[in-house]
Amino acid sequence: MSIDSVTSYNPNNINDTLYAYQSNRTVGTSTIQQVPKTNYTSSVSLDTPPDTFELSSESKIRGKSENNKNKSMSTGLKWLLGTAGVVAAGFAAHKFVPPMLVKSRVEKIFLRDFSKDEAKAIQKKYQDILKIKNKNEAVDKMFEELKKDYKIDDLTIKVDKTFKSGKKEGEITAAAHTLPYYDKGFIEVGVDMQNFDLPELFKHITHELRHIKQHKLSFQTSTKEDYIRIMTERCKAVFPDKSEVTCKNWAEEESKDFNNFFVSHNVKKISKDDKNYEWGRKILESQKIYANGSKENYHSHAFYETDAKATEILMNKMINNRLF
Repeated sequence: MSIDSVTSYNPNNINDTLYAYQSNRTVGTSTIQQVPKTNYTSSVSLDTPPDTFELSSESKIRGKSENNKNKSMSTGLKWLLGTAGVVAAGFAAHKFVPPMLVKSRVEKIFLRDFSKDEAKAIQKKYQDILKIKNKNEAVDKMFEELKKDYKIDDLTIKVDKTFKSGKKEGEITAAAHTLPYYDKGFIEVGVDMQNFDLPELFKHITHELRHIKQHKLSFQTSTKEDYIRIMTERCKAVFPDKSEVTCKNWAEEESKDFNNFFVSHNVKKISKDDKNYEWGRKILESQKIYANGSKENYHSHAFYETDAKATEILMNKMINNRLF
């Protein structure tokens, strides 16, 4: 079955509404409610620095009054404070990002481990893509590299550069969108080349391909029964007047297309020991959630949407050398 764009969304049509999750859009007014946690850890968390730190007893300020504290400050402490000032000034002047922070961001974006050198190379690669003057060539290169780094280049993904963002009343304005045509054997990403510049497109392409990564991991961590259950619940939540049989029949048809697509692309299931297993399960379960019962606004608050938005923000920070 084909999937209509959200720009032609009809709330009274079961397919338009239930497929809205597959037509995830990047909406400028979306609210970020949570940043997804990952299992990637390091000995230093530079994204969330500690509020305080304690100096050793040898380096604490000594003195009997407020007036002589500076005179009795240890040489080690003076060096520490001076060095901290130089480093802080360097960050401000050159937007320097510590290698461990780049590594952390790359791992969160692409959901796998990287060395510091690999992470820095990826950062430079995308910074260089944004310097390409030919917009069409740059977008092609973005897709090529992002698909490889997301590890979704084994899927059939088509790019529609004729896509135009919604302009009519009630339509969603977006730089890009995703439409999985599972029954036809491909996933389409529409890109509004006319109305958005390259940096803006880059953010949204990162966002949309994250959704495809979500779909892949949802398949890798689910059974057909899981998918049918979740889609049936979704149908009942959106259309309480629909019967259980109607919703289950629709869910079974959708499950068949969903599973056949990934099986035909030789995508393998992952075990519960895989570090992305719980993330994939959370993405799958979030497909049935509507925020405050609102059909129109649910996707801005569902986990799969906040996850993609948070990824877009991380990528934007990484390519712009922003420390915070």
